[in-house]
Amino acid sequence: MCFKNNFKLYTIFFVLFFVLFYSVSFSENLSSLTGVRYSKTAEKVRIVFEFSDKVDCHFSSISFPEPAINAVITGAQISPSVKSKIKESSDNLFLGLSLSKRGCRSISVDIDLNYPISKDKVKLISLNDSGKNRIVFDLYRDFSIKYKTKISNDITLNTEESANSNGYLIFNDLSVKAFPKGQAYFDISMASGAKGREKVTDARKRNACIAAINGGFFAWEGGTPLGLVYRYGKLIAPHVSRRPPRTCFGILMDGTPVIDKITAKSGNVFKSDGNTLNNVAFVLGGGPNLVSNGCTKMTADEEGLGKGGNDITHRAGRTAVGTDYSGNIHLFTATGFNDSHSEGMKLIDFASKLSSNGIVNAMNFDGGGSSAMDILGMDVSKPVGVSRYERPVGNFLCLYSKEKMLAPYVIKLLNSDKKDIKADGADSASISISVSYADGTPVEDGTCVKIIPSFGEFPFFVKTSSGKADFKIGNTKKCGNFYVFAVCGLSAEKIFNGRFVASKPSYFEMTSSYKKMANADNYKVDFTSEDEYGNRITEGKFKFVIYDEDNTSELYSNELNLPATGSMSFYVDKEFAGKTVSALNESGEVVATCLLVKPLEVKPIEIKPVDSENGENKDDKNGDNKIENKDDNLDKENKDNENIDNKEDNVDKNKDDKKDDSKDSEDSDESDIE
Repeated sequence: MCFKNNFKLYTIFFVLFFVLFYSVSFSENLSSLTGVRYSKTAEKVRIVFEFSDKVDCHFSSISFPEPAINAVITGAQISPSVKSKIKESSDNLFLGLSLSKRGCRSISVDIDLNYPISKDKVKLISLNDSGKNRIVFDLYRDFSIKYKTKISNDITLNTEESANSNGYLIFNDLSVKAFPKGQAYFDISMASGAKGREKVTDARKRNACIAAINGGFFAWEGGTPLGLVYRYGKLIAPHVSRRPPRTCFGILMDGTPVIDKITAKSGNVFKSDGNTLNNVAFVLGGGPNLVSNGCTKMTADEEGLGKGGNDITHRAGRTAVGTDYSGNIHLFTATGFNDSHSEGMKLIDFASKLSSNGIVNAMNFDGGGSSAMDILGMDVSKPVGVSRYERPVGNFLCLYSKEKMLAPYVIKLLNSDKKDIKADGADSASISISVSYADGTPVEDGTCVKIIPSFGEFPFFVKTSSGKADFKIGNTKKCGNFYVFAVCGLSAEKIFNGRFVASKPSYFEMTSSYKKMANADNYKVDFTSEDEYGNRITEGKFKFVIYDEDNTSELYSNELNLPATGSMSFYVDKEFAGKTVSALNESGEVVATCLLVKPLEVKPIEIKPVDSENGENKDDKNGDNKIENKDDNLDKENKDNENIDNKEDNVDKNKDDKKDDSKDSEDSDESDIE
């Protein structure tokens, strides 16, 4: 009995050894990633990777579908003690990272971001001192870029993209020279549809207007306005009687804008001082007031929208309307990258920004998830390429114009010198584009064009000269297909498709495993080729041979083309067990070898019955197979041991046996709260 147990243990040991022996890949010594940690400050996020030896690192950007930084660390492997994923839920920039093996000698690191950053905001540091080897990434939060879009002679969109410790922000200021000074004019619109609510983008299209923003507060069910709505002598919705008077935006028949706490009764409209407001075209309620006479004056508390009421002062998406010293009317939105529920601006900061931008009087509209601005079919309140839920709202402020529109701009690819770019960190493609107004005339010099590669390069801006812009795409060390968006003048055009391709092969890996198959047992041989940056080589012909003992004759030969995956497999008959497979490149050089290890043969041992009296084999007359029985109670002890094992198994078994349309319609404001 004891002999049988030992025999089982030996058999298991040899089988495990056999499996491990075949699965081991013999390669150069690699540095081990032994730890990952990160820290956060208001200025930056620092991520530290610790290694047992020196390594090389390069990184590139990913813009779509989610912003990220991909780093490839060559000459390294991941220690089993290091977690493959880290998640961060409390930071405005850094969302976490994931580690994975890349090829035969590299580690791939995906650093997930809440919003994209430019390349100059990423600093890579290699530290090799005091016996410690580290790769450090510093990700800086702050950036700001301003650009403008000339939509017509009377309408200009000023945009600012920025980020800081509060997160990412898109701030839009649509400046309008309205009637009677210009040819633009405003009107209001109620939502169309069975539910009484409609998306801003759909409302702009339905009303055939130039631009539209979301208006005042509304009830979630039915979209009923929760504030004064008056249009050309008709009271559409009264002021909510249980609330204090709230700020409204109105336009008189002569085009004069009015921002005041307006009420309506018996068909008459009254200002906050009690005087009648005559010749009113329309009034749209919202609140609170943000700016008066050029100074920040927020009336959230007295309008029941502060901390003592329906508090809308926290950080969220924002929509507002205001006027400047020249009498121009401005429409504003301030929204985040991924959503406007928690990203955007605090109301007091929003008010301060409006006053610092030269606004004389301004008031707030519904915000949070309701905030949106659509101009000529582009939702400028969200980043290009970002799929984000748009909330249907109850009412809108619409902009019309009798002018000829200069937007959307027309962006065209003029030429590019290549589509395949070597992923060696130096090669690049030269690209030239043209940018013109809708009527075909070149845009003015200095017009900003945002270039967004889907992969490889970080997003960047270029400026036009004589209606053209030239730039380069490249300088990355990671392979992959990519495309390029050019964004300018309410247009987002995919202007270029290309590939980052591997440079010359530098590393090869070939392994074998013995496979038991239905028809015959064979060796499976796997082969991969990589460049020095860990990219798979996706083309080339290789010859695989097995030579005789004198290395003069080929016993086996197979020529294969490397597929697009950069990895291939083939089978070798078991008759070549103990032989070495050599991989030759097109120049005849041996680039990799692999031993076809002989499979371990385990022969069953026959246990013959033993005479219990003299310990001799009954079939062995000469006593050659005599087995000593040193303990007459051996079988009994073994049975006792088996009983103990069974009891323990039962104990273990018992242990084992014991073993949006979010109804938050009001992110920042009070829709559906009334």
